[in-house]
Amino acid sequence: MDTLEGLFRQLSRGIELISLVEGASPADLAALGASGEDAKDYAHLWQVYFGPTGSTRKQAAARDAAITRGLSLADLRTIERFVRRIKDRNKAWDLRVELASSAPGEIVRTGRRRVKELVPPKRKQPGTRLRRSADGMWDIRITGPSETIADIYSGLDGTLEAFTRAYFTGTGHNTVVTNVVVQLDELDKIIAGEGDEVILQLTNGATMTGAQFLQRRLAGYAYFGLFHPLEGPVNAYRTQRLANFKQHVLAAMENPVCAWPGCLRGADECQVHHIDAYADGGDTNSPNLAKLCGYHNGVNEDGVDIPTRRGKIIRRRGATCWLAPHARACIPTGMYVV
Repeated sequence: MDTLEGLFRQLSRGIELISLVEGASPADLAALGASGEDAKDYAHLWQVYFGPTGSTRKQAAARDAAITRGLSLADLRTIERFVRRIKDRNKAWDLRVELASSAPGEIVRTGRRRVKELVPPKRKQPGTRLRRSADGMWDIRITGPSETIADIYSGLDGTLEAFTRAYFTGTGHNTVVTNVVVQLDELDKIIAGEGDEVILQLTNGATMTGAQFLQRRLAGYAYFGLFHPLEGPVNAYRTQRLANFKQHVLAAMENPVCAWPGCLRGADECQVHHIDAYADGGDTNSPNLAKLCGYHNGVNEDGVDIPTRRGKIIRRRGATCWLAPHARACIPTGMYVV
């Protein structure tokens, strides 16, 4: 037990252990009994904390901080896991000093946060990718502008049979048939030839510019809708429990994706939700309707003025809004926010 305790005590003295490497190569360390991965890491850590560098002040600061914090060998290896993701040398040293100055239990949390801040998300590139699997089931992935992918997926039901029937039987494939939402001020810009500056929302979740809109056949889009800036959708109907087709269209134009914040489910795949529950006397007319996906329609807190668990959709100043639990915030989610 004393031997095991001594081993753990040694491993907890990270900088002191690394100093013993004294410039040895991975091959030298492997010859002494280190595993291939350990030998490579120990040689690298010696270069980082004791080797020649153009950032001697930051090297000394990182080394002193690691000693002061009592960082273990495992802590030093964890720090390098984050630092190696930073391409800029100065920023990499700054991050190393910051993490070496952190408490051992905070290194991972701080490292994740800082890397997320320093490394911009990789921009997707259009194209196709094929993944082969030994079991005979392959995958194909297609990345492109939303309107292009919407065209490709239109009319498909998620089965391989529908895909092969659409693209390999010679029967052709329909272009996307959905609704495009155009506000009157946007329409003025499009007509004036300024369509490239206007981003239009489709009710299948895709977007396109006004110029792209004009290039497409208008017959491909089912309806246009008008919305009052304060009252919400124009043309409202009541009495029936289920929304009619026109009300579905207007609700989708107001919320081209699910009205719940952060949900990207296209309105064409969503349900019509009664903002004031039908069971509580809410009417089936357009100002009382919103598009929610099946999940968020289920968790919406109906029948309460102030939600306490998941929040609820309300209408404020004519726009659909998500009212946070305990009314801590009210986030507009519709297209027509004043």
